Amino acid sequence: MTLPKPPNEAGNLEHLFETFAQTILAQMNTWAASEGMPQSVHQFVDFTEIGYRLRYAVKHEYWDLLLRYHDHPFWGQEAVEQFVRKQWSALLASPTEVPLSSEEIKSLLYRDFLFPLLDVLEQYSTFQPTREQLLESYSRYQAMWAASSVRWDVIIPLVQFTSDLQEPVRFSSHLQLAPFTREEKTSVWNRGTKLDDLVGRFRPVDFNAFLKTRFKLAGFHIDTRNTLGNQELSMEVENIITALRLVKVGDVGVMAFFETNQMPRSSMPSSFISLPNDQSIRRPDSFYSLQFGSLYTLSETDLPVAQALSEALQKLDKQKSGLAVALRHFDQAYGRTNHEDRIIDLTVALESCLLADVSTEELNYRLALRGAALLAQAKLWEPEKAQALLKAMYAIRSAIVHAGQQLSDLGKDQKKLLGKLGIPPHEFPGRCENIVRDILRTYVMWLTQEGKSVKTICSDLDHSILQGLTRSASGEGGNDI
Repeated sequence: MTLPKPPNEAGNLEHLFETFAQTILAQMNTWAASEGMPQSVHQFVDFTEIGYRLRYAVKHEYWDLLLRYHDHPFWGQEAVEQFVRKQWSALLASPTEVPLSSEEIKSLLYRDFLFPLLDVLEQYSTFQPTREQLLESYSRYQAMWAASSVRWDVIIPLVQFTSDLQEPVRFSSHLQLAPFTREEKTSVWNRGTKLDDLVGRFRPVDFNAFLKTRFKLAGFHIDTRNTLGNQELSMEVENIITALRLVKVGDVGVMAFFETNQMPRSSMPSSFISLPNDQSIRRPDSFYSLQFGSLYTLSETDLPVAQALSEALQKLDKQKSGLAVALRHFDQAYGRTNHEDRIIDLTVALESCLLADVSTEELNYRLALRGAALLAQAKLWEPEKAQALLKAMYAIRSAIVHAGQQLSDLGKDQKKLLGKLGIPPHEFPGRCENIVRDILRTYVMWLTQEGKSVKTICSDLDHSILQGLTRSASGEGGNDI
């Protein structure tokens, strides 16, 4: 049969699509009547003020019906092959019809050209849609097939985080911090509902942890088609979490990246869940948070500091101007379930920034002295207390690494150090975290505001220590070390 051709190419394609669609829908109706329509159970979660409720629905699976007849000779019909050839040639902007084999035609069908029909079937649940319904779907898919880029909306729930903020707050070029409403949580969670589907059964996130989330990072990125994820946005998330951790204590982290686009359904996923590249910013589940985490509370007074730190980290290069190792180990300490491992990470963070230009000799002495000088200049700690804690930190870290000691079974010298500080062993990791946080936060701000390098800061600290000693020797006094 030869199909009549309207006078213009666009009209011709619409006419061919109508015939293509009606031919396939009629055949699908015959298949469903003869062997039954595939069905599956979908589970939906509605998040409420006091928790959640479950509901279930049985839905027709039109895609499964098409897959069942993937190798059927029906796909060789002229109405099917003619539309595929014309549409493919139009997408390639070819002046002549592109020759295609039967296997190439079938591949294009299942990759792209059957999806406008699926869209209509899932919207209207009928094998006899109207002409307007068919052409509206076809128009949307034509726009998608011609598009070179896709906008992805991203929601990143924050774990172990709360705030008194009521409105969204900008934190980076792509992302803002905002409340995570019940309606949004319901929409995000129900993107994969089919119980016998991999996405429906297995999500890389813990439901109870998701249930407890109250805030999110939200934004969007635009990327080329067939590209999933965005490296720049991922780096912004890492910097925001690090900035929040540098402000105050609290086990804030992210759960996963929930991304979706507004494109119609196709072989390319319209939504997906991914985990952060840097696992040190991830909080895995509610059990971890219950056992090891502490709630992070961001107040309005904390906000300017957190935003300034986030902006400062975004300005630094990938190596964070020499501070990357220190910041990485600081973040890794949040993922440790063993107190001794936390102390090791935190001490490595200090070594990386305070001993950037020092050989292995007298490391403990130089680390404690420089750290105390830095904190004194930043007016955050009394020099004597800072120096004493840093010395104890380095000594106990060495006992853990080299002698295999644990906090519950420290040697006499290490116990004596903690005794002088008045710190019980179980509180020591938290004290270490606090002083490392203050030192790294000061480094980040000095690196961006004063244009210095890590080594330059170390050199300046030595100079200030020497000046303090000179004034002390001449009887001038003063608070410098």
